[in-house]
Amino acid sequence: MTFAGPPKTDQKLWPKHCVQGSWGAQLHPDLIVKEKKAMNVFKGSNPLVDSYSAFWDNNKLSETGLGKELKDRGITDTFVCGLAYDFCVGSTSEHANEYGFRTTLIDDATRGIDASTISAMKNKLINKSVIIVDSSRVKTMA
Repeated sequence: MTFAGPPKTDQKLWPKHCVQGSWGAQLHPDLIVKEKKAMNVFKGSNPLVDSYSAFWDNNKLSETGLGKELKDRGITDTFVCGLAYDFCVGSTSEHANEYGFRTTLIDDATRGIDASTISAMKNKLINKSVIIVDSSRVKTMA
């Protein structure tokens, strides 16, 4: 669907998912959070603008604060995985890279929607110097 804007926006209509407080928004129970100052990042809070990235909404009108928070903590590298490769994970990886972080997408820990859009996103990220690896390589990189 295309909205006239401004700005003109192509929008994929998604089923309800990752609703705050629901099962679909829970973190995996085996996730180990070592940082005592862990923070939650909220995205998609403006119903008029979609937000694939954990850094900005799709129109880059507002930031989540993640980029500043990571910079303030001296973080230099990001490792990104999850759903969906061709949308949220890809956009988060792209924006992490734009923010100046060395960005690694964990390929076998990420799933997408469509093979053609996954391939297009992968090529886009490689062209922007995002590193794409399998999870077996992450431990030696971290």
